[in-house]
Amino acid sequence: MKQLTQNLKNGELTVEDIPVPVLKSGGVLVRNRYSLISAGTERMTLDLGQKSILDKARERPDLVKQVLEQVKRDGVLNTFRRVMDQMNMPIPLGYSSSGVVELVGEEVNGFKVGEKVACAGAGYANHAELVYVPKNLCVRLPEGVSLQDAAFTTLGSIALQGIRRAEPHLGDIVAVIGLGLIGQITVQLLQANGCRTIGIDINSEKIEIARQLGNENVINTEEAVDFCNDFSGEMGVDSVIISAATTDNSPIELAGQISRDKGRIVVVGAIGMDVPRGLYYKKELDLRLSRSYGPGRHDTNYEKKGIDYPIGYIRWTEKRNMEEFLRLVSEDKVKPKELITHIFDFEEAQKAYDIITGKTQEKYLAILLKYKINEELNSSIVIRSPDSVKTPKKVTSDRVNIGVIGAGNFARGILLPILKKQKSVDIKCIATATGLTAADAGKKFGCNYVTSDYKEMLNDDELDAIFVATRHNLHPVIAIEAIKKGKYVFVEKPLAISMEQLEEVMNIWESFNGNIMVGFNRRFSPFARRIKKFFHNRKFPLFINYRVNAGPTSKDSWVHDMEEGGGRILGEVCHFVDFIQYMIGLYPNQVYTDMLRRNGKTLENMDNISSILTFPDGSIGTINYLSNGDQRYPKERIEIFGGGSVYAIDDFISAEIVTNGKRKKFSGHQDKGHKTELTEFVAAVKNNTHVPEDFREAIAVTITTFKIIESAKSGLPENINISME
Repeated sequence: MKQLTQNLKNGELTVEDIPVPVLKSGGVLVRNRYSLISAGTERMTLDLGQKSILDKARERPDLVKQVLEQVKRDGVLNTFRRVMDQMNMPIPLGYSSSGVVELVGEEVNGFKVGEKVACAGAGYANHAELVYVPKNLCVRLPEGVSLQDAAFTTLGSIALQGIRRAEPHLGDIVAVIGLGLIGQITVQLLQANGCRTIGIDINSEKIEIARQLGNENVINTEEAVDFCNDFSGEMGVDSVIISAATTDNSPIELAGQISRDKGRIVVVGAIGMDVPRGLYYKKELDLRLSRSYGPGRHDTNYEKKGIDYPIGYIRWTEKRNMEEFLRLVSEDKVKPKELITHIFDFEEAQKAYDIITGKTQEKYLAILLKYKINEELNSSIVIRSPDSVKTPKKVTSDRVNIGVIGAGNFARGILLPILKKQKSVDIKCIATATGLTAADAGKKFGCNYVTSDYKEMLNDDELDAIFVATRHNLHPVIAIEAIKKGKYVFVEKPLAISMEQLEEVMNIWESFNGNIMVGFNRRFSPFARRIKKFFHNRKFPLFINYRVNAGPTSKDSWVHDMEEGGGRILGEVCHFVDFIQYMIGLYPNQVYTDMLRRNGKTLENMDNISSILTFPDGSIGTINYLSNGDQRYPKERIEIFGGGSVYAIDDFISAEIVTNGKRKKFSGHQDKGHKTELTEFVAAVKNNTHVPEDFREAIAVTITTFKIIESAKSGLPENINISME
């Protein structure tokens, strides 16, 4: 299928050929008929893309700060590579579309194949032939509403939410600053609510369009104060809705000037917000922000997982706002079609963007992209029969054909670049759920084909090995399927996020004699191997202290979602358990974990823990995993004491050994073992030998990590009974 994207580095627009999106549980696949270009939002994105790197930095100082912090942690070269990769990634455009339901996912009620719907959401309702949309961001069309009108639904719900924040009453005077698309819709909605409206804009063309649509009270910004005073009998307007998009501070200043005493001002558009305190204080104005489509926006549970808010507590959600907008359209109280100035075939999208960027000098308001009915897309949508089991295939050539599932930061920044440099490796396929990231990664790393259906990869008899770099909940699922297909499997950590998942993987591994390796890379670092060799013949216990200055992550990150990420202990602490277990050479038999608390409550999503692991030979390992420090401080320090010697590693950049009263230091570039790990795995695949890691050790690490969490919750030591032949 085809999708419109922009390269953030140079601003270039491209209609990409990409795999169709995956139908997930809780959503629907929709074949677009129309999508609406949001001129204000998308023009800002285009403008940013066309600026130089220096100008981009000036535009987004918040991101510059993040980059500088990353430089301190990861170094200039690694940071530069990651930033350039991110800037070269295509980004999808569009967030308001309409079309016909193609497929309905599990756990979705209220939709049927062939129904007309309106879709919302950046990353979902894109400018693309086919889109996947979660159920709370998709609504059916009432009788009589055209697909052209329905394409306005997202912007209509944004306008409606701004009005709800203003709480207008019958007869209120409401000024709308900014007569772009959302502003024009806002005026229509206010008039349907019985309000007296004043439209204000700096652009004479938009004022003229508003007049042509029958809005008499529309004026230029320069005339606004006098007009509003006259219109309101010198009282000022009851509320102001700012739908302009500008970095300028003038809209917030004008709103204060025209507002009455104790009036309400609602910010819908992206504007400068240096609030003039004296003016707002004197009138005791109520300044409010409107959060896009309404309650549910930016809430993963609502938007992605489809968990609705009870109507008794939240009357108007995103979806209910969308439905209400369409109801008003069906009753002819709002007329989106009158706002349309241009309709372009999707293949001619560049012409549309030439207009909104000013390259083509034409008056415009609403611009729609129209999609042809392309029946050929049906061949790309596959509902597969249950998996068949295949016997393992031996590699018979000098080349190892691999497929990579997932193309996130780790895959693009570490996994794929290392594999690309392996002389004996052919990256044949890359799969991602969205298809867009797969297409981009496929170009950069030169694979034969890309797909959004990873099962297509598993059924490829030419593939020798599968690399799983998806989000954590899918690691065991895909690993099991790949083992059944007779593939070598490299799965990123964690191996599983629940004991039930782990048991499934163990059963399949045993039943099919699977060759599977987990990405515990630190044991493959040069320092780790040097230390392992140094303590090889030890007759004494070791004490290992592993301190990790992990730094904070956003509380909204998918990693903290227990169904998808499993939390940071499962996702990261497993690395450090594996290192300690590898050094001692035994499975732990007990763990005790405590956490930082405030007033009896755990801090930072269990991100600050101290675990003590004990081993059958009397060795002890401690893991101090912390998110409450400064990220400029080194991330990892390991100290190993035993037999009168001390070995220490700092961030896998330098190390020192103190033994027999002598000190020796080692240093170099940071090497956490990724390259060696992958090289040895590929060699095992090529030579049809066992992977360079005993899978039983990965099982023990995973069980231990589960016990760390149990101990943290119970506050008691947890025994670890691991017995594997």
